[in-house]
Amino acid sequence: MFWDCSYCGAKKIPGYTRECVDGCAHPRPRKVHFYHSDPPTEATPEQTALFGRPDPNWYCESCESGNLDEDERCWKCGAPRSVNSEVHEVRTYRESEGLPYSAEEAAQMNQSIPAEPQEKWQPTGGEDPYNPQPELEESSSYDPEPSDYSSIDHFSTKLPLDSKSLLGIGGAVLGAILIIFLVYNFFFNTHTENVRVSEMNWTQSVHIEEFQTFHEGGWSVPFGGRETDYYQKKSGVEKVHDGWRTDTIPDTCYSLEQVPDICTGSHNVPDICYTDNGDGSSTSYSCPKSEPYTYACTTTKNVPRPCTKVVEVELFHYEDVFSTWYEYDIDRWTSIGVYPTSGEGKNILYDSVQPQGEKQRRIEDGGTYTITFVSEDIEPFSRNYTLAEYLTFEYEQVHEVLVSAFGVILEVR
Repeated sequence: MFWDCSYCGAKKIPGYTRECVDGCAHPRPRKVHFYHSDPPTEATPEQTALFGRPDPNWYCESCESGNLDEDERCWKCGAPRSVNSEVHEVRTYRESEGLPYSAEEAAQMNQSIPAEPQEKWQPTGGEDPYNPQPELEESSSYDPEPSDYSSIDHFSTKLPLDSKSLLGIGGAVLGAILIIFLVYNFFFNTHTENVRVSEMNWTQSVHIEEFQTFHEGGWSVPFGGRETDYYQKKSGVEKVHDGWRTDTIPDTCYSLEQVPDICTGSHNVPDICYTDNGDGSSTSYSCPKSEPYTYACTTTKNVPRPCTKVVEVELFHYEDVFSTWYEYDIDRWTSIGVYPTSGEGKNILYDSVQPQGEKQRRIEDGGTYTITFVSEDIEPFSRNYTLAEYLTFEYEQVHEVLVSAFGVILEVR
């Protein structure tokens, strides 16, 4: 493989050389891009000996020179290798997908080809003498015995819970706390305030009813009705069965048929892989890959076609149904007038209208009796009371009200 010098611009420097032999003699720097000859050629035994082991180079932290994997010190400045020294990335290229034949092509291809994982370098003999690591405190190990739940009955709550169960329990607990909070603040976290009576309003009505005779009709005579006539009247229709008829109607049928289709498959095709060893050399090997292909085939499908089917059709007609219709007279009380009264305070009275004759009567309703309360801190509000309760209130009378934490009036005392 070759590399280009980024300092003097020298091209196609052999990969086994660690400095720019054709120009500035600068050591091979980090981030250098190795590329193949076109076509790739096999290294001679003499060149192979210069590579050392086929392992990626490491780069000196002091002068950035590239060093062989077996070097423990930089060949250029003598600085020791440490576990923090950067190691050249290793990638594999397929011949069928193209090989990099220039530093520019290698830089572009390396953006889409992931680097292979590398093992962290460890110095011979264990710890890196040039980059010692702090000693870790010994921690006591705890190896719990496996849990045995065989003796726990099905009512036990000692079994471990998963995250969903814990989330559900947490939600239920929060919901219960919220309900308790609302109930407490509505019914128990209360205070009292004073209000006064600002308005006293009442409404009442008198109804005059008259006992009248009504002429009506129906399919039966109600209790208290007096039948005056009856006759047959259409009450509906009914379906009458006349037999069956056989009809042939168009339909769509389906049949399994073999039809032409395009199928896909895969097969292995020969290929050659080149692994950039990260030291200016590459290793080639056979690496067949699977490729898809298509071919003509047949498949079974449900194919629709027109057909007919025989159905049984019911024959029927509708006939009128007649029932007895009754006409009758019936007496009932009915309202012939409403006389409302309304006012303020305690001067409560009904309209003086009276029934005329024995067939009329006077009905007094229960009425509506409303008290309105006001204060400086509470919006005006009203309550309805019975007549007896209404009469116990006075204008400007002060009352105590029970108020919840949400400002709701719970009770007037």
